[in-house]
Amino acid sequence: MNKKILIGAIVIMAVVAGLYFGGAQLLQGSLKDFPAYNKILTRKPITSVYVSPSIINPAKGENVTINFTVNKTLQNGFSLSVYNSNLAKVKVLYLTNLPVQKGSQQIVWDGKDVKGNIVPSGIYSYKFAVNGVTVAEGLITISI
Repeated sequence: MNKKILIGAIVIMAVVAGLYFGGAQLLQGSLKDFPAYNKILTRKPITSVYVSPSIINPAKGENVTINFTVNKTLQNGFSLSVYNSNLAKVKVLYLTNLPVQKGSQQIVWDGKDVKGNIVPSGIYSYKFAVNGVTVAEGLITISI
């Protein structure tokens, strides 16, 4: 295949994916340190989601840290869950019905499911929910 056609096809796929998912924010840095795709809905109670590193190998003891900002006190708390590529819930990382104060927060995931098993290689999504509504989501890659 011609290089120009291949590059053009990749650019078109990236634009379509960007429009479909609401855009991705990529900053300079190595592949392991780029902010994961994050999609913030209109109310924005949780923003500035940053995953570091975005690619982990839990078999080597690597963890992923999900950093985020709570923009206003969440009176009813929130949940943070991880899903596999089939959209099956792998693990609930955080769940509270208690108020969560405004400010910077972080939650660490060790790449294990609810039973304590290391999850297989693949792309996993995480979702923040407030009052049952997804308010932010993104991707994490597991590479074993």
